[in-house]
Amino acid sequence: MARLGNVCSKLASAKFLRWTLSALTAALVSASVVPTASAQQAAVGDTWLTDCEGTNCVTYFMTAGLQIFIGTEVGGARELAEFRVLPTSIPGTPASIRLDTGWGGAMVVNNCNDTYCNFILDLSASPQVLEQFRAGSSGMIAYVIGEGSQIVMVPFHLTGFTAAYNKRHGG
Repeated sequence: MARLGNVCSKLASAKFLRWTLSALTAALVSASVVPTASAQQAAVGDTWLTDCEGTNCVTYFMTAGLQIFIGTEVGGARELAEFRVLPTSIPGTPASIRLDTGWGGAMVVNNCNDTYCNFILDLSASPQVLEQFRAGSSGMIAYVIGEGSQIVMVPFHLTGFTAAYNKRHGG
């Protein structure tokens, strides 16, 4: 299984639990489609950042119901995007991403633990994804939670993505 490393795990463990789970738990109780609100996003730190531990750097975005990490695979040369969603998703269920540029992709939830479920996109094999992230201004991730009865739709912005990504690459 591809991993992005300790910096990703350290960032995610504290912030994901504090932001994502508390922000969406109440909303998921009765709704069958759960869009996250823009006001809620702004309250949880809606910014693209880059953080490093030694030479292991990751560009990331965190909001209620979603984390996006972009970095180099531990022990490898592939650049990966890891999308982390609520831990109530189920491995093997569909997830999708759509950007305002018109680009979109279908993915499948890979693994889950007590903190999150994830799906990974190999950016080395799909370089057009980074081009679309740079060209776009917003996107949406959709995924299934529970027994497939609820769909969570999480909007995110791409403002600041290029600057954070370039910082990771020394630019």
